[in-house]
Amino acid sequence: MSYMQTAPSHLDATFAALADPTRRAILARLATGEASVTELAEPFAMTQPAISKHLKVLERAGLISRGHDAQRRPRRLEAKPLAEATEWLEGYRRHWEGNFQRLDALLDEMKITMKEQRKHQKIDRGDHMNNIDALKEQTEKEPTDTPRNLDEPRIVQSTAQQTAVIRLTIPREEIRAVMGPAHQELTAVLTAQGIIPTGPRFSHHLKMSPDIFDFEVGVPVLTPVSATGRVQPGQLPATTVARTVYHGPYEGLGSAWGEFDAWIKAGGHTPAPNLWECYITGPESGPDPATWSTEFNRPLTRANAQ
Repeated sequence: MSYMQTAPSHLDATFAALADPTRRAILARLATGEASVTELAEPFAMTQPAISKHLKVLERAGLISRGHDAQRRPRRLEAKPLAEATEWLEGYRRHWEGNFQRLDALLDEMKITMKEQRKHQKIDRGDHMNNIDALKEQTEKEPTDTPRNLDEPRIVQSTAQQTAVIRLTIPREEIRAVMGPAHQELTAVLTAQGIIPTGPRFSHHLKMSPDIFDFEVGVPVLTPVSATGRVQPGQLPATTVARTVYHGPYEGLGSAWGEFDAWIKAGGHTPAPNLWECYITGPESGPDPATWSTEFNRPLTRANAQ
């Protein structure tokens, strides 16, 4: 199955056209009204034939059309392809909103855990159903049980995967503002270079800090991506990982990660500071959260013999 099949094929031309900054500038100018080729060429240090080539790309993508004035040959903006691209991206915006909630829950859980460790306090079993820390403790007491909504966790050896990524190191509160543009840029660059992702999108969190996010967003690819803008070639590592798949809405990701980490520690494994999650299915595949699946991967610095 190709992970690009969920998008209409004509979006390839739209994103390829939008990948070039000159063409984006032309569209911005046409958003203010019709303009002739000469008028469109004025701000750029390039010849009129070069501008005409950009216009042909935009016309083939359906982003602009020619006006009726035969003498001026004006170009005008066509809104439909941009609206369709925006509608397609909207599904991913909803997806990332859910992930932001998961990140907030996970980081809040980390703060609670650190406080509890400093106080050396144990949580009474009667309070287990009220917070994520209680879920961890319950899992540690019953290490053979698989947490709810999680497939049976396994210790596996991951294989190295070539990727195209954008790395972001940002304050926690900026996450919602940067994720949409990052994914739009990634999609546009891959489309422009004719590269099709070979698997689902992922987030690779390199460091887990309560206040600073240091992570990559990306997709696996077979063909190396040429560094363009913020998009860089990357790699998911070959290493020993604890792996499971969570099924359900994004609101439950935080507690699911807490249960998964508790399973890891109960088994005597030592987790590394990084982790990644792959978004196998989500809002773009259907509105029912029960059908959404997210693969958890937690690298281990030490795996206990099973």
